[in-house]
Amino acid sequence: MQIVSFAVLAFAASIVSAQAPVSKPPVSITSPLTGTTYTAGQKAILSWVSPSVDAIPQIVLAQGQSTALQPVTTIATNVSTTGGSYTWDIPADFPPANNYAFELGSSPNIAFTGLFEIKGPNGETGGNNTNAATYAAGANATPAASGAPPAASPASGNSGSSGSGGSGSSIIANTPNSGQMAGSNGGAVVKSDATKVNVAGALAVAAGIASVFMF
Repeated sequence: MQIVSFAVLAFAASIVSAQAPVSKPPVSITSPLTGTTYTAGQKAILSWVSPSVDAIPQIVLAQGQSTALQPVTTIATNVSTTGGSYTWDIPADFPPANNYAFELGSSPNIAFTGLFEIKGPNGETGGNNTNAATYAAGANATPAASGAPPAASPASGNSGSSGSGGSGSSIIANTPNSGQMAGSNGGAVVKSDATKVNVAGALAVAAGIASVFMF
């Protein structure tokens, strides 16, 4: 009976594995790297290699701790990956801070850069200033949910190497405010509530069947 029980548990495990979301980064980011410094009023160049898609659905500027990034604004949508890069013209009055990151793609396929800094035009620093979202809202930018479908056209002043918005890079997350991991080439998959319910149900059924065979 124990053999049957193990077989049932193995079957349940295969169901759980089949229900787990499969993520595929749209590109592999090569820049910016963690610790890069930009200056407001100048350009920020994002670059990547090994694209798995023709266009990146959106590029979002995010801010916060590397494990809990919060979206600030969508800077471009439908960015072609052909040219291998995208250039963002940083507004001259953009709030300085050292905890920004780019998110490229949409759920569940999102690429995160490492945290980088934007200084003021005269070298002003802002530490972990969190005023960027307020600034973006005041500038009529469109705040974006991390991993959400494209919701805005490229912000004025942005330029891309090709496509309607530019291009993008890769790492993985699922829902906003879920503790995304920022890094140059990594990510964290977050299962949806529906997946968790399905997994729990499968395990409960397996446990019940196993207990019957054990006795």
